[in-house]
Amino acid sequence: MEYCVQTELLTKKQYYLDLLSPKYNILSYAYSLLGYKHNEKTIEKLKSKVISAEHKKLLSDTHKNKIVIQETKNKLSVATSNYKKNNPLTLERLANIKIKTITREGVAVSVLNTKTD
Repeated sequence: MEYCVQTELLTKKQYYLDLLSPKYNILSYAYSLLGYKHNEKTIEKLKSKVISAEHKKLLSDTHKNKIVIQETKNKLSVATSNYKKNNPLTLERLANIKIKTITREGVAVSVLNTKTD
């Protein structure tokens, strides 16, 4: 067993992952999902998950008034721009998004009373 200060923990974990290459560890990088691929069953389970209103509020409240530095904003901007370039919004993808939104949220209906309007 080896002890280390908390600031060195990530470096030590990565060192031992690289050194020992444990077969039971599904992640290659310490504290990162980089390179990990979910199987189809898990992907479908994640896609069908319904998030409650309370959970959405909790997530929203967690991020309200959060200070984001300009460097982070720039990185997010570049990442979003690159994603849009590499994943153009086709008519098929747009239709798929519309179907998922309707399934999740329903369809808005307007009612017009012809006798009073």
